[in-house]
Amino acid sequence: MDENTAQGIHLARAHRLGQQREGASRSRPIVAKLLDPRHKAVIMGKGRELKGTKLAISDQFPQEIMRRRRLLQPILAEARTAGKRSRLSIDKLYIDGTLYRNSKITYWLTGSNDNTVTQR
Repeated sequence: MDENTAQGIHLARAHRLGQQREGASRSRPIVAKLLDPRHKAVIMGKGRELKGTKLAISDQFPQEIMRRRRLLQPILAEARTAGKRSRLSIDKLYIDGTLYRNSKITYWLTGSNDNTVTQR
């Protein structure tokens, strides 16, 4: 990130997760809380510049949301392999602009319990 962009971003706090371990293959994640939440979009947009490095930027979600995302990841990968436009938004998967619903997989979604987009 260039210096001019970084100048206007202020952190409320930042800290590392976990304990430091000797000989660990990965560095510990850093959690940062911004004073102005609008700066999150700027920082997340700069994450593309990290492609090909050992670093990454991602949102921090509660364990339940992370569990749901893990269930949806294989379906997301399969849809992208099939050439479909797909994205994961928190704990909802959209394939070609339609919310993916499968009563066995996305049980947390309200509304219809049928498989409206695709089955696995």
